[in-house]
Amino acid sequence: MTLALDIADDFEAITDNLKSVTVDGTTVQSCLRREVSTKEAMSSGGQYLSSDTVFHISQSRYPDRPAIGGQIVDADGVWTILVVQWQTFVNRWRCVCRQLFIDGSDPANRVTIQQATYAKGPTGAREPTWSNVETDVIARVQLVNTEVESVHADRTTRTIAKVFFAEPRTLDFTSRIITSGGMILKVLSWDGFSEVDQFFTATCEVSVWPQS
Repeated sequence: MTLALDIADDFEAITDNLKSVTVDGTTVQSCLRREVSTKEAMSSGGQYLSSDTVFHISQSRYPDRPAIGGQIVDADGVWTILVVQWQTFVNRWRCVCRQLFIDGSDPANRVTIQQATYAKGPTGAREPTWSNVETDVIARVQLVNTEVESVHADRTTRTIAKVFFAEPRTLDFTSRIITSGGMILKVLSWDGFSEVDQFFTATCEVSVWPQS
């Protein structure tokens, strides 16, 4: 007598604490959430963090493979999908996710993005006129370091800041960022367009000249 072992469809029947989540806008019932273990985080070589979360999603509930960089929303917020693994034996998707979150309810985490247009001024030099491109953008500003520069007998300071955005923005070298406190940040560089596991980030110089 041959015993047929088929547990592929038993996931929902034998698993406790299943929850409803949203996967890229689609409501999916009966998902299992588990934390990434410390052992898995340590053995991943930095790919996973102990604060990451794993969602197990039955293929019968969500047939298409979840997208890398997509979002899973549960009662604790928004999670970005970093890795998707197909677990054939149990017919479910294993999604390793990370919560990239900036508290938009905090007024300090709101900035304005401006862009310059240039025209000749009274002296013949090109002078910028600044206009708002986006306002009330969710971002967190962090001062990184202050450098002291000496030119002949003069000493000047240069403060560098990082601006972490909740979503990618369009920036260029004619852009600047105004914080909620009025600090002016001249954009030096930006990155994070293709990285799903980190914020879109702008590196800036704190400007001491309002018109610069």
